[in-house]
Amino acid sequence: MENKKASLNPKSPWLKWCNQEQIRKFDPRPDIAVISIVEPEDDFLVPNGFLEVLRLEFHDATDKEGVNGEEFYFTHGKNKGMKAKLKLFNEEMAKKILAFLNKNSDNNILIHCRAGISRSAAVARFASELLDREPVGLAVPTTQFANAWVLAILNRERWK
Repeated sequence: MENKKASLNPKSPWLKWCNQEQIRKFDPRPDIAVISIVEPEDDFLVPNGFLEVLRLEFHDATDKEGVNGEEFYFTHGKNKGMKAKLKLFNEEMAKKILAFLNKNSDNNILIHCRAGISRSAAVARFASELLDREPVGLAVPTTQFANAWVLAILNRERWK
């Protein structure tokens, strides 16, 4: 009798999230789809060589911290003291993520944001539930600090 177990159990695609420094060191491969989350003021670009990149620009904030377009000053990081207009995660971005995840459901998926703690963790948690995969955090091991605003909008858009 032929052993079919190996052919029926291909290596499952993975789901990981990380920070900007880690994705710079990641080996770009054509079997990895990337969701790149940056601040609107950030000029960071994911290295070439990945299968596909979805770039989204929004601040790590919630509706409790301000209104879209409202001016604020950065209080930390490389932009400390800089004035900017708040850009919150929205339904249009959620639709793009849903389409990207559905399109790349058979591929490895890597999600990054600046720190790898809040925005990327929220998208990773959502993707984990949507794709039925266990997410692996490279910057932090848990999604407990996931941005609640991002997660709520993703879930609301999913169930529309």
